[in-house]
Amino acid sequence: MQITSIQQAKKDEEKVNVFLDGEFWSSFTKDDLVRFGLHKGLELSLQEADDLKKRSRLSKLKLQALRKYSGVLKSEKDIRTYLYKKELEKDELESVIEYLYSHNVVDDVRFAQVFTESKLRAKKYSINKIKAELKKKGISDKILREIDLLNDSNEEVESIKKYIQKNSMLPKEKLIQRLLMRGFQYSNIKPNLPK
Repeated sequence: MQITSIQQAKKDEEKVNVFLDGEFWSSFTKDDLVRFGLHKGLELSLQEADDLKKRSRLSKLKLQALRKYSGVLKSEKDIRTYLYKKELEKDELESVIEYLYSHNVVDDVRFAQVFTESKLRAKKYSINKIKAELKKKGISDKILREIDLLNDSNEEVESIKKYIQKNSMLPKEKLIQRLLMRGFQYSNIKPNLPK
């Protein structure tokens, strides 16, 4: 099999279409074209063609994931969930995750810190609720222990006070119920209830 033509892709400036023996074979990024040494007239075996196609697919997946998650804080578990939908093989999935780690896109500690700070700032969630949400997002107990904000009970009391003040028209029972649903401890709720 021989590469007979390499043409610029119509919809994406970064991609080119490669033709083997006069028929479309695959698209590649321009970087991959150079990295794999592809050029017109290059002879490829069936095995080499399959291998190059797999390597190109993996490269495209890495770039898609990088574009999708750059500047967006997500936990590793959230990103893995997205990648599972792409039906990757295990080694491909691990390669993409490793690539994202190398580009500082995946950082569960930073994600947990920012998530915690935003929830505490909103003063709608208790420390327990935040911990539960982080665990759902795959954050380990070790990382939870590293985040010192989660140990600040003063923040929790302030959140309770703010919620009670904002919802002062509700009956006491409703206030208690809603605060408990948000994960606040009854021992912290009771002293802050209106008399």
